[in-house]
Amino acid sequence: MNGFVSSLEEIKVFLDEKGQHFPELNDDDWLCKLMFLADITKHLNDLNLRLQGQGQTVLELFEHWKGFASKLDIFCRDITTNTYRYFPNVKAHSNRFTVSFRSTLKRSKESLLNEVKTSKFTGPYFLTSSSPT
Repeated sequence: MNGFVSSLEEIKVFLDEKGQHFPELNDDDWLCKLMFLADITKHLNDLNLRLQGQGQTVLELFEHWKGFASKLDIFCRDITTNTYRYFPNVKAHSNRFTVSFRSTLKRSKESLLNEVKTSKFTGPYFLTSSSPT
């Protein structure tokens, strides 16, 4: 995804040379969503890699999961304040964008927490207890 985003201008030139037109590549709102998707996908890929590490206990995996849920709050604040510290692709093009991603991040966090609550694997134990009794 980041490869596509970083080569976007070259892709536009190539498509123009071939006579192929994709109006989305010139639509600022669509590009904003693409940049956001590229950035959030990187964060999700990082989480995925942490969850795949060998030799981890269930508690360690759950801590990675909870950590990512906490990061979503930080991401929301980052987007709300327009600093885009954790969204470099959005930051690089932010002067052209008008789309807000705060509600998208909030829904993502709620969905993530709901998955934890309803998971048969973790159950409610992990949500109410931070250490074994």
